[in-house]
Amino acid sequence: MNHDRRRMFAALGLCLSAALPAAAQTQADVEGSRDYQGLSRVPGFYISVYEESKVGAFDFRVADDGYKRVVGHSYSITYALKDAARSPGASDVGRSFADAIAARRGTALVESIGSISGSATANWTADGLPIWAQVQVNNSGATYTLNIVEEQAMLQNVELTAMELGQKLDERGAVAVHGIEFEAGTSVIKPESEAVLAQIAELLGSNEELKVEIQAYTDNVGDKTANVMLSKSRAIAVKEYLVTIHQATPAQMTTAGLGDAKPVGDNATEEGRTLNRRIELVKKS
Repeated sequence: MNHDRRRMFAALGLCLSAALPAAAQTQADVEGSRDYQGLSRVPGFYISVYEESKVGAFDFRVADDGYKRVVGHSYSITYALKDAARSPGASDVGRSFADAIAARRGTALVESIGSISGSATANWTADGLPIWAQVQVNNSGATYTLNIVEEQAMLQNVELTAMELGQKLDERGAVAVHGIEFEAGTSVIKPESEAVLAQIAELLGSNEELKVEIQAYTDNVGDKTANVMLSKSRAIAVKEYLVTIHQATPAQMTTAGLGDAKPVGDNATEEGRTLNRRIELVKKS
């Protein structure tokens, strides 16, 4: 073998050895992912996609032709079969899910998994919290996805119903909406805001011609520029929540963040600052 051919094969060997770690990495769980407690993966699989949201929603199949939307802390975990592993088959993945539900003393609501694909839905209670889970099996069991929602108890009192919001918008052109709560210093919407947001979504859905601007305000604590930026992100978060969770029409909403402008309460008191931290709906022509 001449020197040129030796160099060629040596280079090829280096390329192949360099590719091995990359291939191995594709078989590892994605960063930050984890199995959901009590729903261990089927052996031979790794997590290829992982999504988690403190406030999310999923439409669970609860009958042959019926679905239930559940809102709460949500997880979507997709598993893929490792290259060297033997596929257990779609029905075996379904049985593994059923066994896990039975171990948690859960209730199987619907199951329709054939040799190629299908889904199953179940629910149970943990620490007083309703848990919903659905497995979707594809590719003859080579991939499957678990969707799980820890249903939140929406205890927030609704200050105004959808009808009352509409009446005030017609009368005044604007209405302050209290009860939409955010994690301190962020635009993350707290789960207890759902009841109020559902009324806004109902209002928009009942009148497709209605267009509103979602205006967010803060109190005067902190830097003014930072407060404006925070209020802008909160207004956008409200719009995104209504679109994502309640399928509201995006074109019906614009957003604005106005910081500590237009206070409606005394910023020298906690009660006043609470009033100033608000969302307002402003009717647009």
